[in-house]
Amino acid sequence: MLPLRQVPERLTELDTEADIVLICHHGVRSYRAGLFLQQAGFDKIYNLQGGVEAWARDVDPDMRKY
Repeated sequence: MLPLRQVPERLTELDTEADIVLICHHGVRSYRAGLFLQQAGFDKIYNLQGGVEAWARDVDPDMRKY
């Protein structure tokens, strides 16, 4: 697990062949991080659309919301 804000400075630690799932609260910051990674040559980028907020609303209503 890697905080989104650290992605640019720790880019060399990431495997360009690995599946990478990006998650944030509403999905906006993780989407931007995904674009950054795609421009850096990563192909297997997945963003949780709508973020944790949408997951809690649509998939797991018992999940604690913040």
